[in-house]
Amino acid sequence: MVQHFTATKNVYGTVSETPTLKTPDDLTHLPSLQALHILKIQLKAASVLGDKTRIALTPTALQRLIPHDIRIDYCPGPSLRDRMILFQDYYDADEVFELLSTKTRFIGGDTRDARNWVPDPKFSERYWFLSHQLVDYHSGECALIPEFIDAILASQREKEEEMKRMEAEKKEQLRQLQQEKEKSSKRKSNNSGNSTTTSIASSSSTTSSSTSSTRRPPISSVRKERSSNIRSLPLDL
Repeated sequence: MVQHFTATKNVYGTVSETPTLKTPDDLTHLPSLQALHILKIQLKAASVLGDKTRIALTPTALQRLIPHDIRIDYCPGPSLRDRMILFQDYYDADEVFELLSTKTRFIGGDTRDARNWVPDPKFSERYWFLSHQLVDYHSGECALIPEFIDAILASQREKEEEMKRMEAEKKEQLRQLQQEKEKSSKRKSNNSGNSTTTSIASSSSTTSSSTSSTRRPPISSVRKERSSNIRSLPLDL
Protein backbone atom coordinates (compact mmCIF):
# COMPACT_ATOMS: atom_id res chain seq x y z
CA MET A 1 0.00 0.00 0.00
CA VAL A 2 1.46 3.37 -1.04
CA GLN A 3 1.32 6.08 1.62
CA HIS A 4 1.27 9.75 0.59
CA PHE A 5 2.75 12.51 2.70
CA THR A 6 1.02 15.88 2.62
CA ALA A 7 2.91 18.95 3.85
CA THR A 8 1.17 21.14 6.39
CA LYS A 9 3.12 24.29 5.46
CA ASN A 10 3.79 25.87 2.10
CA VAL A 11 6.73 24.24 0.32
CA TYR A 12 9.78 26.38 -0.53
CA GLY A 13 12.70 25.61 -2.81
CA THR A 14 14.88 26.67 -5.75
CA VAL A 15 14.52 25.61 -9.38
CA SER A 16 17.35 24.74 -11.78
CA GLU A 17 15.30 24.16 -14.93
CA THR A 18 11.94 25.14 -16.39
CA PRO A 19 9.15 23.57 -14.31
CA THR A 20 6.88 21.11 -16.07
CA LEU A 21 3.12 21.51 -16.05
CA LYS A 22 1.63 19.53 -13.19
CA THR A 23 -1.42 17.32 -12.83
CA PRO A 24 -3.36 16.99 -9.56
CA ASP A 25 -1.64 13.67 -8.89
CA ASP A 26 1.75 15.39 -9.09
CA LEU A 27 0.79 17.79 -6.30
CA THR A 28 -0.68 15.47 -3.67
CA HIS A 29 2.32 16.08 -1.39
CA LEU A 30 1.61 19.84 -1.23
CA PRO A 31 -0.86 21.69 1.00
CA SER A 32 -4.21 21.78 -0.76
CA LEU A 33 -4.31 25.57 -1.28
CA GLN A 34 -0.76 25.67 -2.67
CA ALA A 35 -1.55 22.84 -5.09
CA LEU A 36 -4.81 24.51 -6.16
CA HIS A 37 -3.06 27.80 -6.93
CA ILE A 38 -0.42 26.06 -9.07
CA LEU A 39 -3.11 24.31 -11.10
CA LYS A 40 -5.08 27.55 -11.60
CA ILE A 41 -2.05 29.68 -12.53
CA GLN A 42 -0.60 27.21 -15.01
CA LEU A 43 -4.06 26.69 -16.57
CA LYS A 44 -4.51 30.47 -17.01
CA ALA A 45 -0.98 30.84 -18.44
CA ALA A 46 -1.37 27.88 -20.80
CA SER A 47 -4.72 29.21 -22.10
CA VAL A 48 -2.98 32.45 -23.15
CA LEU A 49 0.55 31.35 -24.01
CA GLY A 50 -0.13 27.91 -25.48
CA ASP A 51 3.10 26.25 -26.63
CA LYS A 52 5.12 29.20 -25.33
CA THR A 53 4.23 28.44 -21.72
CA ARG A 54 7.47 26.58 -20.91
CA ILE A 55 9.55 29.36 -22.50
CA ALA A 56 7.71 31.96 -20.40
CA LEU A 57 8.46 29.95 -17.25
CA THR A 58 12.24 29.81 -17.82
CA PRO A 59 13.69 30.44 -14.34
CA THR A 60 15.61 33.60 -13.52
CA ALA A 61 18.87 33.80 -11.56
CA LEU A 62 16.96 34.61 -8.35
CA GLN A 63 14.78 31.52 -8.78
CA ARG A 64 17.90 29.38 -9.09
CA LEU A 65 19.60 30.85 -6.01
CA ILE A 66 17.03 31.97 -3.42
CA PRO A 67 14.55 29.53 -1.78
CA HIS A 68 11.00 30.72 -2.47
CA ASP A 69 7.38 29.58 -2.54
CA ILE A 70 7.21 27.15 -5.47
CA ARG A 71 3.99 28.78 -6.72
CA ILE A 72 6.16 31.66 -7.94
CA ASP A 73 7.76 29.36 -10.54
CA TYR A 74 4.43 29.13 -12.40
CA CYS A 75 3.84 32.88 -12.83
CA PRO A 76 4.53 33.76 -16.50
CA GLY A 77 6.27 37.11 -15.92
CA PRO A 78 9.99 36.88 -14.98
CA SER A 79 10.05 40.40 -13.54
CA LEU A 80 7.03 39.60 -11.37
CA ARG A 81 8.69 36.38 -10.19
CA ASP A 82 11.82 38.29 -9.19
CA ARG A 83 9.84 40.91 -7.27
CA MET A 84 7.87 38.20 -5.48
CA ILE A 85 11.14 36.56 -4.40
CA LEU A 86 12.76 39.83 -3.31
CA PHE A 87 9.71 40.90 -1.27
CA GLN A 88 8.59 37.43 -0.14
CA ASP A 89 8.71 38.42 3.55
CA TYR A 90 6.33 41.34 3.03
CA TYR A 91 3.12 39.83 1.67
CA ASP A 92 0.53 37.14 2.37
CA ALA A 93 1.40 34.50 -0.24
CA ASP A 94 -1.98 32.76 -0.10
CA GLU A 95 -3.87 35.99 -0.78
CA VAL A 96 -1.47 37.11 -3.51
CA PHE A 97 -1.73 33.84 -5.43
CA GLU A 98 -5.50 33.78 -4.99
CA LEU A 99 -5.70 37.21 -6.64
CA LEU A 100 -3.25 36.29 -9.40
CA SER A 101 -4.92 32.98 -10.20
CA THR A 102 -8.52 34.23 -10.23
CA LYS A 103 -8.55 38.00 -10.90
CA THR A 104 -5.71 38.68 -13.37
CA ARG A 105 -6.77 39.30 -17.00
CA PHE A 106 -4.81 39.29 -20.26
CA ILE A 107 -5.95 42.18 -22.49
CA GLY A 108 -4.10 41.12 -25.63
CA GLY A 109 -0.83 42.01 -27.30
CA ASP A 110 2.64 40.71 -26.54
CA THR A 111 2.35 38.12 -23.77
CA ARG A 112 5.89 38.99 -22.61
CA ASP A 113 4.85 42.58 -21.81
CA ALA A 114 3.71 42.80 -18.19
CA ARG A 115 1.50 45.78 -19.05
CA ASN A 116 -0.80 43.47 -21.02
CA TRP A 117 -1.59 41.51 -17.85
CA VAL A 118 -4.04 43.46 -15.73
CA PRO A 119 -4.23 42.51 -12.04
CA ASP A 120 -7.15 43.10 -9.75
CA PRO A 121 -7.19 46.69 -8.38
CA LYS A 122 -7.07 45.23 -4.87
CA PHE A 123 -3.77 43.56 -5.78
CA SER A 124 -2.19 46.81 -7.01
CA GLU A 125 -3.50 48.74 -4.01
CA ARG A 126 -2.46 46.31 -1.30
CA TYR A 127 0.65 44.84 -2.88
CA TRP A 128 1.87 47.85 -4.85
CA PHE A 129 5.49 46.70 -4.51
CA LEU A 130 4.67 43.63 -6.62
CA SER A 131 2.47 45.32 -9.22
CA HIS A 132 3.94 46.08 -12.65
CA GLN A 133 2.82 49.68 -12.11
CA LEU A 134 6.16 50.16 -10.34
CA VAL A 135 8.14 48.97 -13.35
CA ASP A 136 10.22 51.64 -15.04
CA TYR A 137 9.08 51.42 -18.66
CA HIS A 138 11.37 54.27 -19.76
CA SER A 139 14.33 51.90 -19.59
CA GLY A 140 12.75 49.70 -22.26
CA GLU A 141 12.83 46.63 -20.04
CA CYS A 142 11.07 45.32 -16.96
CA ALA A 143 13.37 46.54 -14.22
CA LEU A 144 12.67 47.94 -10.79
CA ILE A 145 13.21 51.68 -10.42
CA PRO A 146 16.48 52.57 -8.59
CA GLU A 147 14.76 53.83 -5.42
CA PHE A 148 13.25 50.41 -4.78
CA ILE A 149 16.51 48.64 -5.54
CA ASP A 150 18.21 50.82 -2.91
CA ALA A 151 15.42 50.03 -0.44
CA ILE A 152 15.84 46.29 -1.06
CA LEU A 153 19.61 46.46 -0.58
CA ALA A 154 19.23 48.54 2.60
CA SER A 155 16.77 46.03 4.01
CA GLN A 156 19.15 43.19 3.18
CA ARG A 157 22.02 44.99 4.93
CA GLU A 158 19.87 45.52 8.02
CA LYS A 159 19.05 41.81 8.11
CA GLU A 160 22.73 40.89 7.80
CA GLU A 161 23.70 43.29 10.59
CA GLU A 162 20.94 41.90 12.81
CA MET A 163 22.18 38.36 12.18
CA LYS A 164 25.75 39.40 13.06
CA ARG A 165 24.53 41.11 16.25
CA MET A 166 22.57 38.03 17.32
CA GLU A 167 25.58 35.82 16.60
CA ALA A 168 27.84 38.07 18.69
CA GLU A 169 25.34 38.03 21.58
CA LYS A 170 25.17 34.24 21.40
CA LYS A 171 28.97 33.96 21.54
CA GLU A 172 29.10 36.36 24.51
CA GLN A 173 26.46 34.32 26.39
CA LEU A 174 28.43 31.13 25.77
CA ARG A 175 31.63 32.82 26.99
CA GLN A 176 29.93 34.03 30.20
CA LEU A 177 28.45 30.58 30.76
CA GLN A 178 31.89 29.01 30.38
CA GLN A 179 33.37 31.49 32.86
CA GLU A 180 30.64 30.70 35.38
CA LYS A 181 31.37 26.98 35.02
CA GLU A 182 35.09 27.58 35.59
CA LYS A 183 34.42 29.72 38.68
CA SER A 184 32.04 27.12 40.07
CA SER A 185 34.66 24.41 39.51
CA LYS A 186 37.31 26.48 41.31
CA ARG A 187 35.02 27.10 44.28
CA LYS A 188 34.31 23.39 44.61
CA SER A 189 38.03 22.65 44.44
CA ASN A 190 38.84 25.25 47.13
CA ASN A 191 36.08 23.97 49.41
CA SER A 192 37.40 20.44 49.05
CA GLY A 193 40.94 21.61 49.91
CA ASN A 194 39.78 23.50 53.02
CA SER A 195 37.84 20.49 54.23
CA THR A 196 40.91 18.27 53.87
CA THR A 197 43.10 20.76 55.78
CA THR A 198 40.56 20.99 58.61
CA SER A 199 40.39 17.22 58.85
CA ILE A 200 44.18 16.92 59.05
CA ALA A 201 44.39 19.64 61.72
CA SER A 202 41.67 17.95 63.78
CA SER A 203 43.45 14.62 63.50
CA SER A 204 46.76 16.19 64.61
CA SER A 205 45.10 17.82 67.62
CA THR A 206 43.54 14.51 68.70
CA THR A 207 46.87 12.73 68.39
CA SER A 208 48.65 15.43 70.39
CA SER A 209 46.06 15.26 73.18
CA SER A 210 46.33 11.51 73.35
CA THR A 211 50.12 11.69 73.52
CA SER A 212 50.10 14.28 76.31
CA SER A 213 47.74 12.16 78.38
CA THR A 214 50.15 9.19 78.32
CA ARG A 215 53.31 11.16 79.19
CA ARG A 216 55.26 10.32 82.37
CA PRO A 217 54.65 12.41 85.53
CA PRO A 218 57.16 15.14 86.45
CA ILE A 219 60.35 14.20 88.36
CA SER A 220 59.35 16.27 91.42
CA SER A 221 56.21 14.23 91.96
CA VAL A 222 58.27 11.01 91.71
CA ARG A 223 60.65 12.25 94.36
CA LYS A 224 57.84 13.19 96.73
CA GLU A 225 56.35 9.77 96.32
CA ARG A 226 59.67 8.07 97.13
CA SER A 227 60.18 10.29 100.18
CA SER A 228 56.76 9.36 101.48
CA ASN A 229 57.51 5.69 101.05
CA ILE A 230 60.79 6.02 103.06
CA ARG A 231 59.00 7.66 105.97
CA SER A 232 56.49 4.87 106.16
CA LEU A 233 59.16 2.13 106.62
CA PRO A 234 59.13 0.33 110.15
CA LEU A 235 61.87 1.35 112.61
CA ASP A 236 62.62 -2.05 114.24
CA LEU A 237 64.86 -3.88 111.84
